Amino acid sequence: LGSKPTFWTMSLGAALVALVGYGLFGFQAPMMQRLHGMSPGTFALQYGVPLSLISAVGTFAGGYLAEKLTPRSVAAVAWLPAVGLGLAIPLYIVGFYMEPGTMQIAVWGLGAAAHYSYLGAQYTIGQGVVSQRSRASSIAILLFIIALIGNGLGPQIVGILSDMFMKMQIDAAGMSDTLTTTICRGRDLSALSEAQQTVCATAYGEGLRQSMAATVLFFIPAAAFYLLAAMTLKKDMVAKPV
Repeated sequence: LGSKPTFWTMSLGAALVALVGYGLFGFQAPMMQRLHGMSPGTFALQYGVPLSLISAVGTFAGGYLAEKLTPRSVAAVAWLPAVGLGLAIPLYIVGFYMEPGTMQIAVWGLGAAAHYSYLGAQYTIGQGVVSQRSRASSIAILLFIIALIGNGLGPQIVGILSDMFMKMQIDAAGMSDTLTTTICRGRDLSALSEAQQTVCATAYGEGLRQSMAATVLFFIPAAAFYLLAAMTLKKDMVAKPV
């Protein structure tokens, strides 16, 4: 694999996509709860189920399109994920800022479909650039990189950014001398004035929403890595299309 740049650029791209995916997955229900008072159970039924189904459709569609376009462009399996990630960025951000309802689910869902259209590519490339006897090792290394960066950093980054944006909201409200992120995250805010409670509630929700919108921007370097993979895929590919 040391002589296969396609594998490494694709792996970094997939890891950054996973970073966003695990970050959003862990915080999307809390975001809706903080902003709109939606319970986790309600979110799971009204949003979780349709978003999961739409994501599955996006995964299938990405693989199907790559298969159909490969005869015309050998590197389609690498550049198609970049296109999907580029489309997912505005769809996700717009979806996060819409009011709850069918339109929000539709826009958010289109973002998820474009997002998860990359999945087929990571396994096709991960196995396609090595001989048959090395494919298991290749995928093991790929999944290790994804777990290390995606699982390890995704939720942490969303949380850190949420605290940062939350503090910015408090500062913008002119209450940095009396309120902190720790105070606003407290379960019992009854000791605070009504104005302070309002600032805390707004900062708590908006901080997380801004954090998730910012985390989606990791799709930009992820897409760049997939485009780099597309540039070297033809040279590195060992498996031949049927």
